[in-house]
Amino acid sequence: SEMPSSYPKEALKAQAVCARTYACVQLESKKLEQLHGQVDDSVSYQVYQNTAEAESANEAVRETKGEILLKDGNPIQAYYFSTSHGKTSTDEVWETASPASYLKSVDCTYDSQEPWYQWEVLVSKENILKNVQQLLPEVKEVQRVEIVEKGEGDAVLHLKVETEQGAKSFYSEYDIRSVLAPLGAEIIRQDGSSVKGGKLLPSAYFTMEEQTDTAGVWTGYQIKGGGYGHGVGMSQNGAKGMADTGKTYEEILNYFYQEVELGQVQDVVKKENP
Repeated sequence: SEMPSSYPKEALKAQAVCARTYACVQLESKKLEQLHGQVDDSVSYQVYQNTAEAESANEAVRETKGEILLKDGNPIQAYYFSTSHGKTSTDEVWETASPASYLKSVDCTYDSQEPWYQWEVLVSKENILKNVQQLLPEVKEVQRVEIVEKGEGDAVLHLKVETEQGAKSFYSEYDIRSVLAPLGAEIIRQDGSSVKGGKLLPSAYFTMEEQTDTAGVWTGYQIKGGGYGHGVGMSQNGAKGMADTGKTYEEILNYFYQEVELGQVQDVVKKENP
């Protein structure tokens, strides 16, 4: 369910390797050992959705049988997301103490024709207050929002919200996207299509322009952004674009993950679980 089965074979193969690597990491973590499993079918473990099998996806799985991504002999955190804004990010967007060496920020224009590559939306002051109250129920008034810091891939890493109780800072990618969630607002994508906003801003790659009424009173922000998802690791639509230009799944994986190698899952599992 993470990638349409209609995508080019090499993109599907890249996704298959990422999914298998993810499963291997979960196998090693043993978080669900009491349930005699490694993953469940909730969004806590990516998106399963019990979708019917597709032969194109099955082929991608068979043609990459057993292959996983390794760094120094260990399976990597093979993060992936929908669409970039022209760059990917390191895992600093999750306040990681030391970003993974294989998750560098790389330029990505292979998905530049996708609708989500650029977008904009008007988020009202009332919406922002409701969003902040979901995280900080005691807040009664929002007076201003400011981008304090951006990261290597241009993701907002520090968002400051001025309230009647003083400044409140948000650092995690999820919280930042939650605070500016455009719930019910109209998001205009680069192809002119519109989508109703949900509980998260499409991404943390954005700029803000203050909006005021005729009396000069602040009413909200026009947010111009790009990409869809957290922006770390492989852009799935970028993988599609690369495959469309003739790139192999190995080339796709080595573009988005640096200094990694393909290994066999059975070798790692045998090593860890003799």
